[in-house]
Formats: sequence, C-alpha cells, structure tokens
Amino acid sequence: MNLTVLTAVHGRHEIAAQMVRRLRQIESDCFEEWKINPLVVMSYQDVAGFAPVCESLGVRWCAAHNNPVSYKFQTGLSLIRGLHDVGIQHCDAMMTLGSDDFFCKKYFHAALAMVDPTTPMCVGPDAVYMFNTGRCELGLWQGPMIGSNGEDMPAGAGRIYNRRLLDAVEWKLWPDEANIGLDTMASKRLAQVGYSAKCINMKEIGGVVLDIKSGNNIHPISEFNFANVITDPTQVMELLAKAGYKHH
Repeated sequence: MNLTVLTAVHGRHEIAAQMVRRLRQIESDCFEEWKINPLVVMSYQDVAGFAPVCESLGVRWCAAHNNPVSYKFQTGLSLIRGLHDVGIQHCDAMMTLGSDDFFCKKYFHAALAMVDPTTPMCVGPDAVYMFNTGRCELGLWQGPMIGSNGEDMPAGAGRIYNRRLLDAVEWKLWPDEANIGLDTMASKRLAQVGYSAKCINMKEIGGVVLDIKSGNNIHPISEFNFANVITDPTQVMELLAKAGYKHH
C-alpha cells in the first residue's frame, strides 16, 4: 500500500531538510506493505534553495504561491489525486505533515496499523509535543481536538486520511483562501460526509509527535495551553531524539 506524505515548505530549509530526510530514514523501518511517497509543495522563492534537496533524496516536489496557505496545500492534494488517477503514483492514504513536524517510529507503525481501507476514516495523534527553540523546552498539547459534530478528532500533525475519505470529500479538504486554522477547516469538510476518526493514545504507545516552534510559525507557541512543560535538558533531548529531530 502507498502512503503519500504531503508537506509545504516556506523558508527554514534546515528544519525542512531534516524532516524530509527523516521520512526517508523511517521508510525502511515501516511495515513492509507500506511505501512512503513524500510530496513537497514549496513556495516559488524556495525552489532554488530547496528543490535540490528534494531531488537528491528522490522526493517529488512542486511549486505554488505561498499565500494563501490553504491553496498551497490544496495544490499538493490535487496533484496527488492527478498522479493517482493516471497511474503514476498510487495513493491508498495521505498524511499531512508540517515542514517542521517530526514523529517517532512507534507512532508511525501504530497509525498505519489503524488505517482501514474499507471505510472512510482518518487517524492521528491525540497529543503533540511543541519544542520552543528559544527556551529549549517542550510543551505537551493534549487533545483530542473536537470535530464539527462533537466527535474526537486527532491533531493535524501526522493526521492520515484514507483514500475512501479523500474520495468522499472529492479530494477537497481546504478552502482556497485561508492562512490559519487548516486543521479545523479540514475537520469541517469531513463533517459533511460520513466518516470515522481514530485518535491514537500517545501516552499508551509511548510515542512522540513533535512540532518545532522557532519563532517563525503560522501558529506561535504562545497560542497553546500545555498540559505539561518539560524543562529538564536531558529529558528534552531524549524526546527530540526519539522523534528524529537534531537540535543544534
């Protein structure tokens, strides 16, 4: 089966390059029945600096205007559909991942194991660690999110949509004019069709999904309320390493 990982890049090439390399690294450790196909949608001004990174790793990329961000992601999703429809790159499921998001192998294995190809569904983490690079500390956002119909929804980082669900929403998850709230908007779109959402208990599996907050994010770290903040340097570095992020 084929998982396409959709991500968008605008600046911060060092972090984004780490993320893409992490996908390639973790691919060899995932279930044998799954193949990972990253797709990077970069801003036009990023092509000169980041397209060579993608090409060196054998990663497909395209370029789009950076504003609005939802149009950028939808451009990528439309390309995924086109590649699937013409038989160039099959897509059984699609993961959305920020260019500054990382995850451990335990989460990846648990998420792929829960993907059911027979019914429209999505799956993702119920909690995300956010790394404040300026303070070198981790904040734990504890979900789940609440969907438009009151259902529990997984976080947007690392959320996986199967093809049945993508077909149900006609491969249109986001409006064309939004720069913030994309996870919420996707949830509203899903509420228009019948589907199921599964939240992975990250504490139960001992997994880590990580979002790097470096001061140049659409959603700054100040917007979040944390269930826990980790300041111990040893524990912080252990969790970063578990997610596959190397902090310099």
